[in-house]
Amino acid sequence: MNPERDWTLRLAHALIRASTYSLQRPAERQDVVRRFCEAVVDAVPPVCLAWTWFGATDTREIVPQVCAGRATAYAQGLVIRRNLLTALGPAMRVLRGERLKPFRISAASPYGPWRDAARRYGVRSVLVMPLQGQGEDREPTLAGIFALYAEHPDFFSDERVALLEAIAPMLGSVLTRAAMEDRLRRQAHTDPLTGLGNRAAFAHQVSALNETGRRHAVMMVDLDRFKRINDVHGHAAGDAVIRQTADLLSAAVRAGDVLARFGGEEFVLVLRDSPMDAALLRAEALRACIAEHPFALGQGEVIQVTSSIGCAPWTPPQALEAALAQADAGLYRAKDGGRNAVQVSLNDCLPGVLG
Repeated sequence: MNPERDWTLRLAHALIRASTYSLQRPAERQDVVRRFCEAVVDAVPPVCLAWTWFGATDTREIVPQVCAGRATAYAQGLVIRRNLLTALGPAMRVLRGERLKPFRISAASPYGPWRDAARRYGVRSVLVMPLQGQGEDREPTLAGIFALYAEHPDFFSDERVALLEAIAPMLGSVLTRAAMEDRLRRQAHTDPLTGLGNRAAFAHQVSALNETGRRHAVMMVDLDRFKRINDVHGHAAGDAVIRQTADLLSAAVRAGDVLARFGGEEFVLVLRDSPMDAALLRAEALRACIAEHPFALGQGEVIQVTSSIGCAPWTPPQALEAALAQADAGLYRAKDGGRNAVQVSLNDCLPGVLG
């Protein structure tokens, strides 16, 4: 059989197998995309690289997400940033939905990465195809790229391009579902008002700190008289106060600390590897920061807000729930003592407690 024709048949069979796998195991999205890339490079030796990218159409940069082939190292180092030059290149053009013909590259190509691909891996032709996806409103706000690199200058014949274009909608569908599932996972773990983690995210993140022998501190932060803010200034003003408080707390956390919004006007913070005396100092600094912050409500209106903070030690294997309950008890001591204070529970009273 003519080798050229054999490669076309091999390509067709590989794409059919990858499509069948996608239908049989629809839950493993990233694996499905990788199978498509690997199917092409394994079945057709002249193709030395296949990579895909998928995301928002207004992205500022494209970095291959899944790649396969002996030139994978080239794709792993590839970063295509949006600028006047790359706007004319194939990646950004197909991102806009353009259908491009295969093109040749060589060691004398004007674009640096193409010269590198030609010199290091013997690439002589490239096919870049658009993948179309849908956003939440079913509009085509997601887009992707399927790029193939071959050693022969005329490898991508009309027949082979037609085969690949026929499979592109399925790849686009797979990547759309993957993007939607990723978004749903983020939404399930993110507080929509502040962008902080919610209770579910908190439980997941804090599990990394649950190691016997480590000494952490737990902090419960609650805004004082928050209902009055909503009643007097409106719920939009209350939302503005919550968002600004989240920003203040976020600016104060260290790498490894865990911060989340527990609901309403209450936040929780786990201070990694922090003894209680240091935790109380940080809590007092946060209390003062919130009290001194001018909370802007819009249209030039500014108010002052205070907070009450409860602290407790957490030393695994002690249950985190017990430490949270102690911090909550300290919070109520701060409220009962007049608010705008830092306290620990009666069981954790230390000399020199602040508040």
